[in-house]
Amino acid sequence: MSEKQAKEAAAQYMKDQAEIMKKYGETPKMSGSTYKTAVRDTTRTFQTISAKVK
Repeated sequence: MSEKQAKEAAAQYMKDQAEIMKKYGETPKMSGSTYKTAVRDTTRTFQTISAKVK
């Protein structure tokens, strides 16, 4: 998975999680530095789990 693909997947994952939270009564903050940090960390996670084993 390329870095761009991982970032797009991470952003979509965060949006999906926010929708789940909204469905059950929570309203997540989807902007600001905390959100950017979450997307960055999730991007790294997606890159890690998609990396090929050497």
